[in-house]
Amino acid sequence: FALVVVWLAIQLSTTTVSVLVAGIVAATFAPYVMALRRRGWGRAKAAGVVTAGAVVIIIAIGVVIVLAFVPQIANVITGMQTGLQQIQTLAADVSLPPEYAAMLAKLADDIRNWVTGEAAALANLGAVVVTVTILAGLLTFYLLQDGDKAFAWAVPDTLGWRRQPIR
Repeated sequence: FALVVVWLAIQLSTTTVSVLVAGIVAATFAPYVMALRRRGWGRAKAAGVVTAGAVVIIIAIGVVIVLAFVPQIANVITGMQTGLQQIQTLAADVSLPPEYAAMLAKLADDIRNWVTGEAAALANLGAVVVTVTILAGLLTFYLLQDGDKAFAWAVPDTLGWRRQPIR
């Protein structure tokens, strides 16, 4: 059974990651929702405000990370292109035998193709991150709105000393 569950989680990795992220975010921000409810806010209003705040915070952190790394990625690509060009210029100046020059040209083409493929994979990863963010945001709202009810239903009343640590 455990292997089937793990296999299914891997097959549905975007959904699995969305649920995990929503659970972590909801657990982190649940005290704020409870504080707003104690002040008289409704379930949906408190959950909506806290979810919006959490999503804004998470997106802001993501934007800062992206802005920190994108210039570095551009510098790496530019450096690779400059290095390949210098190697090809040096090879032409030294007048390498044709088979070595062809091998060097093929290596340069392979590196360019690899960089292009990795750029496409990075764009795909960006799409997955956006999808996970949207799904996790929606799930976070519902977990913050009714998570306490679901938890009370899922964890039956326990006896004795176990009750408080589990809650």
